[in-house]
Amino acid sequence: MAKKKEDTKKEKDAEVKVVKERVVEKRGHGLIIFFLLIIIALLSVYICYEKGLLEVKPKEKSVSKTKVVEKQKEKNVEEEQIEVLEVVSNDVTHLFNTLTTGVGEYCGIWNYFQEEKVTTSDIPNELATSIALNALYENGIAIDRKGTTFTKKQLNSQIKEIFGQDYEYENEDIDICPTYTYDEENETYTTNEGKCKNTCTIPNKAKIVKAYKKGNDIEIYSRVLFAEKNESFPAIYYKDFNKTSPLETEKSKVIDYNIDDETYAKGSLYKLTFTNENGNYIFVSSEFVPN
Repeated sequence: MAKKKEDTKKEKDAEVKVVKERVVEKRGHGLIIFFLLIIIALLSVYICYEKGLLEVKPKEKSVSKTKVVEKQKEKNVEEEQIEVLEVVSNDVTHLFNTLTTGVGEYCGIWNYFQEEKVTTSDIPNELATSIALNALYENGIAIDRKGTTFTKKQLNSQIKEIFGQDYEYENEDIDICPTYTYDEENETYTTNEGKCKNTCTIPNKAKIVKAYKKGNDIEIYSRVLFAEKNESFPAIYYKDFNKTSPLETEKSKVIDYNIDDETYAKGSLYKLTFTNENGNYIFVSSEFVPN
């Protein structure tokens, strides 16, 4: 009886073993089929891509990230291009003095130092002519003597060199001191009278305090003191354009052509910007810098 039970148990164990083997075999077949399906799917994608049936587009996030990186690189390049210029260098003083000196403008030109930003389009033709004529004098092209001539092309070229190719200019008689007659047929200017008497009174004061070259631009910073006549004193100097804040010093009450740096530091700060146009720096704008 005991032997019969033992034989029955062995038979059941054998049956269980066979069932387990079949289950393992089926699982193995299932895994093989699964991997085969994956391989078939990958091959299908590859074939479609090769034949141009499938277009792979980059993720938008990747594109945005690329743009951010490019902008940062551009910013880094601009920052690396900042160069400190000597305030007494010929390049800096020439740009500044050319703008602030003109024929008949004996007290200097102060149109750039206002409350609001001043751009090239704010410069009237008469002032541009005065500035350009002074440059022609310095270059020996125009001579301040009655009967001397220079051409329309020479004047216009000088104006464009200072204010840029886009500056709009109309050629006509020049009614400053001295005066000039424009011959439209021959496109020439003729001086009518000699040098006028210097009638400058009390001028404003300006001093270049720093200058930078940033990429294609040059920025010149200047301190400006604004002068005003006074009945009790020869002149009073103010810190601001509206002349509401006089200098708190005795030097504000006298004509002082040797104003020290400490006094200049109390004046208004202005930034004049020039940009490179075909290898030549032209005036772009002037603006007050709060400080």
